[in-house]
Amino acid sequence: MKHLVTVGDLIRLHHQPYEEDIPFWISRTNNARLILELGCGHGRVTIPLEKEGRTVIGIDRDREALSFLNALISSQGLDLRKRIQIVQADIVSFRSPPIFEAVILPCNTFSTLNHHDRMELLDRVVHSLLPGGSFIASFPNPEGGVVFSESPTDDNDEGELEIESQFLHPDYGF
Repeated sequence: MKHLVTVGDLIRLHHQPYEEDIPFWISRTNNARLILELGCGHGRVTIPLEKEGRTVIGIDRDREALSFLNALISSQGLDLRKRIQIVQADIVSFRSPPIFEAVILPCNTFSTLNHHDRMELLDRVVHSLLPGGSFIASFPNPEGGVVFSESPTDDNDEGELEIESQFLHPDYGF
């Protein structure tokens, strides 16, 4: 039976080559020894943080993504396992005592939540941070919509929206 690519696989394939934000997450967590990563998924941010000496507890609800991450961690040796712990849970309903020096939320994940879930998440974050801890999250650029409503540029003569990135579906080639 042929393995079909899942939505989680497509998310990983789409985000895998994107590394421009990794220095940001590393620099913003420079003084944190224990980090909570919300929505850790396939470990795109988790692994580089660990390689910089951070201890990361990653939370995600996607069982397949976490299986991929656990296999990746196992394939790279026991040192990674010592500083990365993965938890399958919903980022909106997790509970933690105040033990983290930093809580991070990469990949514009906050923007995918409705208002109620955002407020719940922020409440959970506040209660999981040590005094003086930091919550660091990525958000979509609020000016992004303005770019699309402006007149066409030299790069895009037709004034049409451009595709952010493309990749081939492994099963179908589209």
